[in-house]
Amino acid sequence: MSASFYQRCRAELQRYEAEKAFPEGYTGLNKEIMEIQESAREQLGPTPRLSEAALNNLKEDQIALTGQSVPIPVSVFRPAALKLAAAFSRVAGQPFPVEKIFALPGSSSDDWHTLAEDLLAGRLDLAELAEGSGYNAETIAYFLHSLMVPFYEHQSEPYRQMLMDKEIAWNRGFCPVCGSPARYGVYHGEKGFRKLYCGLCRTEWPFPRHMCPHCENPEMASIRSFTIGGDQAHAAEVCDHCQSYLKATDERQLRRECIAAVEDLATPGIDLTAAGQGLSRPA
Repeated sequence: MSASFYQRCRAELQRYEAEKAFPEGYTGLNKEIMEIQESAREQLGPTPRLSEAALNNLKEDQIALTGQSVPIPVSVFRPAALKLAAAFSRVAGQPFPVEKIFALPGSSSDDWHTLAEDLLAGRLDLAELAEGSGYNAETIAYFLHSLMVPFYEHQSEPYRQMLMDKEIAWNRGFCPVCGSPARYGVYHGEKGFRKLYCGLCRTEWPFPRHMCPHCENPEMASIRSFTIGGDQAHAAEVCDHCQSYLKATDERQLRRECIAAVEDLATPGIDLTAAGQGLSRPA
């Protein structure tokens, strides 16, 4: 991602902060997370070249990174982890257990791709990492996910525009580059075309409006939505078939282009309401 992306994110966070959309301290932490991500991304250098293997994967309806590891050099990973741990510690008022992460198998390697793969495959014992630290497993997962973002977004950059321009067709509800579940949805353009957003590698791709991205259920009758507090620009799209939800922004209602990464942060109330209804969010 370019520096302008992060600059726009900070400006949007400030806009929402001025509208008092966040709990106290919420904006500061997320701004700091983005600054750490931006710094790590800059250290990774120019956009990688297109990989023929990745392109062939996409043409065969497989995720681009199938059979490939995302480079995560320790020289970038470790300083970013320490900065991120310091930010979490300041907000929580207690030390973040970053040393437990550094002690995981494979930590002596110059490349932390194994940790990322274990996290995405659900092989990490997050409860064990959280035990005795004062943090819960969900916060540990958020920390690790935030830490992995710059490495995955760097690797996805050559493919993003091709996917949005439909040079390569992708009709699945999970990310075509890294395989993560869709994190957010955006309705854009005069006709309200839908695109999905991956929170790990920041890829966006077109997806049919009336289909659940998680179970790919196409039955309109089982898909509903709700908004909160009279805000018609932000909604939860609920699939009663799989009891999951996806948050989404309608730019026609918002009356400006949005950044999915920020919109996700700007809508914690929807998550609380959805959790109260027993709904899950796979991403």
